[in-house]
Amino acid sequence: GRRQSSNPGNESVTGTNIYTQVRIEDLATAVKDSSGSGGITVKDEGVALSTLATTLNFVGDGVVASGTGAEKTITISGGGNSFVLLSEESATGTEVEFTGIPADAKEITVMFRGVSLNANNDILVQLGYSNTWIASGYVSNSENTQGTDHAHSTDGFVIYSHTSNAEHHGSMIINKASSSSYTAIGEFRRSNTGGAHARGSLSSVSGTVERLKVTILNQNNQDAFDAGTISVSYKTGSGSGGTAGTTKVAILRDEKNPNVGSSSGAAYTWIDRDITVKTDPDNFVTLNARVDGQTTVSTAARRSATNGISYFALPAGTYKIKFRAVGYYISQHQAAMVYSSTESTINKVYATTDNVTKIYGTSETSTNNTTTSDSSGAEVVTINQTTYFKVIHYTVSTFSTSDFGQSGS
Repeated sequence: GRRQSSNPGNESVTGTNIYTQVRIEDLATAVKDSSGSGGITVKDEGVALSTLATTLNFVGDGVVASGTGAEKTITISGGGNSFVLLSEESATGTEVEFTGIPADAKEITVMFRGVSLNANNDILVQLGYSNTWIASGYVSNSENTQGTDHAHSTDGFVIYSHTSNAEHHGSMIINKASSSSYTAIGEFRRSNTGGAHARGSLSSVSGTVERLKVTILNQNNQDAFDAGTISVSYKTGSGSGGTAGTTKVAILRDEKNPNVGSSSGAAYTWIDRDITVKTDPDNFVTLNARVDGQTTVSTAARRSATNGISYFALPAGTYKIKFRAVGYYISQHQAAMVYSSTESTINKVYATTDNVTKIYGTSETSTNNTTTSDSSGAEVVTINQTTYFKVIHYTVSTFSTSDFGQSGS
């Protein structure tokens, strides 16, 4: 738990001194607001709705609410897109079958690499239920890229080949258009001078599509695949690409200007640490810092003055909090994070009689003027109303105004 530095007391040697740092991660857990009404706070993308809720009604496919106690679990299956690539198969025999396609597959892609036939025929793609193939209901055609010849079929999605020396490279994308219909579009290379376009639709699907096969148009059990490989992939979920979740993170620091020391401690005493700046892109942390915190050393007199204590506030939620605070030449030392829902308990000089919750950091030692050590701690906390936090530090001895980190410049 100890970090030693060969630069005595220095957290920075580049012009800005960092003496304390706090990292806060919002775990985005909704909790009950106990501030008086007994309702439930509902948030949309992190923003609380204007009124508390007494009843939540979850609707829609794939949404399941469960739980008999105070805690409820809301399960939303397929909440994002899932991409699965099935095993690649050799193009041999009269057909190549792929199984394991789930009921919620919204997009199926069939991929060819060097696929060819031993006869002058065309290729057919069919979807299937668990125990039978869908061999009707298609409106499909395919043509060469020169526009001089084509094939069509109502038995499946057709891919123009027509000659035994055509070598197909490309893909067909099959999209679920509704609960009973699909559409398809494909592009393939056939030779160095041309390819094939394919398109079509399938209607009147009456069951769950679970498999796919690539076969040959008007199969006569003599025509067959003689080269290449075929792959199939599928996507589940919304089919719109989805939106990746973003965790809210804020960084708070005691950042001071060049040649500005940290603070003087006091033997066998807990001292309030400064926090002067924050990086908070989502603005979920409220920092209360002294205006002159970056330009002056923290002293007992300054901490006792009006607005002399640095602290921050978090709204109701669940957070992962990490903190570290440096000690220099102060023998044994330990930092801690204390918090309370009563602001007046936090915005004053800390006393051991304060009614606060305390998160202890590691016990550390810095016994000479050539090393510094960091006391660090971490905890996951759940709060049901706005709560106030600050960092304090206990030292066994004191050295100077650099007790909590010596200026690096």
